Amino acid sequence: MYAALFAAEESDIDTITDVELASEYFGDMNYNIEEYINESYRKIDRLYFCTDILLFAGHGEYDKVKITPKKALRTDENCTGVYMGDDNITDGVNYLIGITDRDMSDCRFAMFAACQTANPNYATNIAKSAVSNGADSSIGWRVDVNSTGLHEWEKEFFSRIEAGESLAEAKENTDRILKGSQIGKKYPDIFTSTIYGNDNIILSKDRSKSSNDVTPVDFVIVNEPLNIDCKNGDIDELIQYLDENLEGFDADLFEIELINNVVDGENYYEIIYEMKINGFVAPCSVVVFVKDGNIKYSPTFDKADVEKFAAIPATIDESNFTDSIEAAKEKALENVPSYATVDSQEARLLLDENLSPYVVIKTVCLDESDCRFVLDYECYL
Repeated sequence: MYAALFAAEESDIDTITDVELASEYFGDMNYNIEEYINESYRKIDRLYFCTDILLFAGHGEYDKVKITPKKALRTDENCTGVYMGDDNITDGVNYLIGITDRDMSDCRFAMFAACQTANPNYATNIAKSAVSNGADSSIGWRVDVNSTGLHEWEKEFFSRIEAGESLAEAKENTDRILKGSQIGKKYPDIFTSTIYGNDNIILSKDRSKSSNDVTPVDFVIVNEPLNIDCKNGDIDELIQYLDENLEGFDADLFEIELINNVVDGENYYEIIYEMKINGFVAPCSVVVFVKDGNIKYSPTFDKADVEKFAAIPATIDESNFTDSIEAAKEKALENVPSYATVDSQEARLLLDENLSPYVVIKTVCLDESDCRFVLDYECYL
């Protein structure tokens, strides 16, 4: 069993950690690991269709992942990546391998660790096309994803894969564990992954591991039918149920952060509610999974937590920090490299455990050929 992991020493984001994490965990699962850092397009072309585990980490778009070293390390062959078409193409300085050129039926799992590789707003995307071309399973992210948060997600996810969980189980439990952490508060984009193909596949071959090696996650089962339609956002009965049955939940305080299709083509959704007070996200949330009418949920708080944060003085209000937020956005722009352009900025306002307000600025950038990457900047207000 082989794993081929591709990334580059980039000047703007860290994709080497993606490879190191995958190498550590799949290595422990007795896969033969090959790390390809700043490698040639020839290696990708030789391995993408006949390798059990694949990881491509870089700048992303719905149809591609670009793997581009910083300028001092570039050669004629290592500005490369993968593309969802039948043909190899030149895109800017990159020579991209078309992954639908050859059948991928030898591939058990492909991860596209980059922005928008599971974007649902097109007829297909690169993660989906890998499965359409024969791969058993794949995963990508629906939106622009921050690499700092993604690394923490991968660490938990891979550890659960190693312990024998399926892709779907590992995603559910990873999202619940991290949603209750500081990382999950800061970087909600990490929860927007979608699985394609066989979500029940077991990738671990290390039978010495078991589910006892990872943090257990308890979910509460909803034992009454609720008339909800996650695909179209009609979940009023779920909100009412939580309001009536989950101690501390208040429909006036909790807002929907995310409704995400967990497995493409299935009635399988993840819903995340988070507590918001005067524009600030408090560390109280609920993670819900809905699969074919079966509903389970897990809160990251108790009643005392909600009472603590609900008592926040009215002086902590988004409108009181307008100038500070704009200043943080300007400061964040200093991290944008000269060759990139800014596509958007988003300010996420949060409260820490001591009720102190801070902001995380998510700056989405476009490289020379309009592939996407995310920079983050954090400061207290």
